[in-house]
Amino acid sequence: MDDNFRLIANPYLLNTKPSNLTDMKTYESQLKEIIELEYNIYIHPQLIEKIKINIDNEINNYIIDKYVNDLIDDCIEQTIKNLI
Repeated sequence: MDDNFRLIANPYLLNTKPSNLTDMKTYESQLKEIIELEYNIYIHPQLIEKIKINIDNEINNYIIDKYVNDLIDDCIEQTIKNLI
């Protein structure tokens, strides 16, 4: 019985909209589109995959560098605090 009142109180819950999942673009397709627009050339899917791998590697290197730098900064800070 409570469910019936909930549907009356919230009729928008009855609305069934089609999913927009088919409209979503993949990371690779967006990357391809950006590169083709920027450089006005056709990009083969294999090249897109290589570019994606390079981007992933750069991001991973950045994350590692940031982690190491934060760790070193924390160590220096703790050392200074211990000296004082």
